[in-house]
Amino acid sequence: MPSERYVPTKTYNFCSDFLTTAGPLNTVKMDIFVSHREITLSLQPTCIKLPVMKTNQFINPDIDQFFHTNSVIKVEEDCYVLPSMKQGKIISISKNPKANGAFENYIQIQQHWKDMYGYVLPNEPKEGFWYYNVKFRIPNATPYTYPSV
Repeated sequence: MPSERYVPTKTYNFCSDFLTTAGPLNTVKMDIFVSHREITLSLQPTCIKLPVMKTNQFINPDIDQFFHTNSVIKVEEDCYVLPSMKQGKIISISKNPKANGAFENYIQIQQHWKDMYGYVLPNEPKEGFWYYNVKFRIPNATPYTYPSV
């Protein structure tokens, strides 16, 4: 058994409106090194700028017509999920949170984000609102539903 362990770098964002901020975000990168005698915590301030994800990146015009008659489009695209910046894979996009997720509606998603992470999601727009089902690279992982905000 190795005498030292390393916890992979994590990036943390402390801005509660990061979902609607178009500019750079102040974050902290954290590394943890553990040995039999000590624990070293390394914190590094950093600034990241994330492009806003648009659904048309994944849906071409031919599929868009198909989407009006079907509730789910299957896709396979890598992504990084806020606020933790974990890497995942978008497995489907839908207009209904119930399609693949554990939530019945957007209000339940808002409540979940507020209770779990302390983030207040904006009100649901009237049109063009999508739900991304993301699976993380963990064996037997359950897909998580993220709204397009």
